[in-house]
Parts: sequence; structure tokens; C-alpha cells
Amino acid sequence: MALPPEIEKYAKNLIQSYLLQKLQLKFSASENACHLLQEQVFEFVSRLKKITTQVERCEAEAKMNTKALMKCMEDKAAFLPVT
Repeated sequence: MALPPEIEKYAKNLIQSYLLQKLQLKFSASENACHLLQEQVFEFVSRLKKITTQVERCEAEAKMNTKALMKCMEDKAAFLPVT
């Protein structure tokens, strides 16, 4: 048994409206999740930059300490008698 065209049109519009609303909600939720992930990425990049700077400073300090130690060893060797 076929439904009257007005009822079919009403049902179709009702279903489309419901589906559109659900899709809009999911889209909004995915946009929010995307923004949160973007904020986390920016935070991680910031942390990585700070850590990289600290590592570079430690490497520079280690190089200076190595040079000073080598110089000290050379100076000490220069004062030791050769046998």
C-alpha cells in the first residue's frame, strides 16, 4: 500500500533533517577534537624546543669540560719527568 505523496515527502524531510543534525553534531565533535589535538601538538613542539635547547647547552658544556680536561692532562704531562 502506497503512502500519500504528502506523507512520503514529510517522512523524507524528517529523516533528512534528523540525519543532517546527527552529521552536524559529529562534525562539530570532530572539529573540537582536532583543535584539542592541535593544542597538544603545539605544546609538544614547545617542550621539544626547550629540551633541544637544554641538550645543546649540555653538549656545549661537555665539550668545554673535555677541552679543559685535555689541557689539564697536557699541562700535567709536561711537568712529569720522562723516563
